Amino acid sequence: MFHILKSRYKRFQISKSPQLNLVWGFFLYTLMGFLLLSIPLFHKTDVAFLDNLFISTSAISTTGLVTISIFDSYNFFGQFIIMILIQLGGIGL
Repeated sequence: MFHILKSRYKRFQISKSPQLNLVWGFFLYTLMGFLLLSIPLFHKTDVAFLDNLFISTSAISTTGLVTISIFDSYNFFGQFIIMILIQLGGIGL
């Protein structure tokens, strides 16, 4: 299953320009981060839909903007996901 998805992604990636690959990468990393941050298991308190999306986008773009307190709203695993998103954005993906 994973091999099939990987081969389809490679064909999709090769068929696009480098600029479009950058846009798709930013979109997919933001979407994955948003979906992971939306899991209630990673929250200390309730976090709104838009806050998860904004924090995920901000972490990927390495702007550092937040609408809520990361420490007070997410547990260790939620903070770890945000740290991974910051690292991905810092690499330049």
